[in-house]
Amino acid sequence: MKLTHEDSKSVAYKFIGMIMKIIYAFLWQEFFIPLTWLYNDVGVGLGAKFMPDWNDLANRISGTPQTDDNVTTATNVYPGDSQCRGSSAHALWHEESANGLLEIVFLADFVNSILKTGNTTETEIII
Repeated sequence: MKLTHEDSKSVAYKFIGMIMKIIYAFLWQEFFIPLTWLYNDVGVGLGAKFMPDWNDLANRISGTPQTDDNVTTATNVYPGDSQCRGSSAHALWHEESANGLLEIVFLADFVNSILKTGNTTETEIII
């Protein structure tokens, strides 16, 4: 399948935005990346504080709008989030990985829409 330059660029930006969220999620997965120096009140608090800004940057890069304003502002995303988000790396992992998984779905949907149109110029994608 070959894609136009514009479609290739869009896929790349959407992929970068998605991978930013997945990487941020894994940063807070305490068993996958054991950064014990980060998993304290200060580190987790900073992670929670910067998560909305990180997600906003990822959304601007990908061009994929967030579908839930609560996720954008990191408020009222799940019951008890105000107590857990700033004190538990595991809570950050869950919240951000859910956000990243949604981005994977949006990316797959976008690629599917491109493949259905049958654009056949310029950049080749090998699957």
